[in-house]
Amino acid sequence: MNTKLILSAFTFLFLVGCSPKQYPVGNFQGSPILVDGNAIDWELPLRFVSEKEGLRYSITNDNENIYICVASDFMPTQTRMLRAGISIYVDIKGKEGKSVGVSFPFMGKKRNSAPVSMDKNQQSNLRKGNFNDENIKKLALMEANMFKSFGFLNNANGVFELAEKNPIKIAVNYDINDILIFEARIPIKTFYDKELNTQNAPNISVGVELNSILGGEASRGGQMGGGGGGMRGGGGGMSRGGVGGGMRGGNFSGGPGISEPMINWYPFKLAVK
Repeated sequence: MNTKLILSAFTFLFLVGCSPKQYPVGNFQGSPILVDGNAIDWELPLRFVSEKEGLRYSITNDNENIYICVASDFMPTQTRMLRAGISIYVDIKGKEGKSVGVSFPFMGKKRNSAPVSMDKNQQSNLRKGNFNDENIKKLALMEANMFKSFGFLNNANGVFELAEKNPIKIAVNYDINDILIFEARIPIKTFYDKELNTQNAPNISVGVELNSILGGEASRGGQMGGGGGGMRGGGGGMSRGGVGGGMRGGNFSGGPGISEPMINWYPFKLAVK
């Protein structure tokens, strides 16, 4: 065989192997999203399904921010979201690094305020140990009132209350259909220090992690949750409210007792207009 032909073939394969990975362009967010714990301004159903965790989520961006929405209607998973928490990672190299991100909730500091009020009857029930579903939701939301950001640029790191004015915005709440909605807005300038345009838009990866929970807490979540509300793949509407595709009652493979962290990565090229 011709030696030059062999060398050319090896050179081609080497260049292909060394060429940058091409990521799909993300969804451009045409209008800013109000981060308030309500998915009404998101395109529904949310795009991605994580069946094992019982989550559905979407990630979009405009020229200023990336937006993340995570939803679940399965109560043990909701409890885990509020107690063990969710971490959102941004890897500017398009890999799976965890050096830049936010962790919610942060419980290591006294809170000045709570986003959810409780009437005297609810407070009395909690003091007496009457942990019905409604009281548990109220208490969990009151306790999950802070987040921690780390690894960002432009002094965006620290521990913040949800209601505090901050470049990074986090909100969480139950909607009218008892679906727990988590939203985040992260300014692009907090992790990308160049002027963003169509030529230099970077490949990034965003990781959505359901944090680990202690065995006792996991069991407690299962007791609180009662029956299943399993996540199924595909399109369609959520059984209550249309946030996700196929959140239905039934078996749930990632139900009570799971203690391992669960993470899903979405690699994409920032969409720019």
